[in-house]
Amino acid sequence: MKNTLILVLLALSAPLAAASYTPSVDVVTNAVFSRNLSIEKEVLDNRTLFALSIDASPLSVTFARRHTLTLGVRVSFVSDSLEYCNTVLLGSRRFALQLGFEERFGAFLIALDASLGYALVNRQDLGYSFIEAGLEAGFSITDYLALLARTAFVYRREFAEVQTGLVFHLNLPSGILGGER
Repeated sequence: MKNTLILVLLALSAPLAAASYTPSVDVVTNAVFSRNLSIEKEVLDNRTLFALSIDASPLSVTFARRHTLTLGVRVSFVSDSLEYCNTVLLGSRRFALQLGFEERFGAFLIALDASLGYALVNRQDLGYSFIEAGLEAGFSITDYLALLARTAFVYRREFAEVQTGLVFHLNLPSGILGGER
């Protein structure tokens, strides 16, 4: 019985031997194209905004130096839209919990993520919930730095957004908060 238990524990721990702790930080710049879904005949129902996001993934594990699963947070600052016909779509400050998956093919990377968050509207006492799904593709510059192109879709009540931008992805080196092992 004791030998069987030891063999089962060894078999279960084998995949974990190929796992490494890899926290990361991303800086994301986006152009945001927002569309109002509730007003049918608005003069300009599409608005352009700009966003800056910081993603921190303290819970990130890489398997076999190729597959990475992350759980993190995203903090975003979205500007007000450009003025048109004396109207402006107000920007927001957003906080989201994010789940992501990244796959490496040599120096090439592709990543998917999904977020659930809450935003506070600039200069207003109101907020809204949103969901976000994103796709990133790019390449590694070094072992710790990558440059990716990002496209994301954000849905919130009465609005849909498409975001396109650049991601500067930094994996922390080993020895800093554990880093890659």
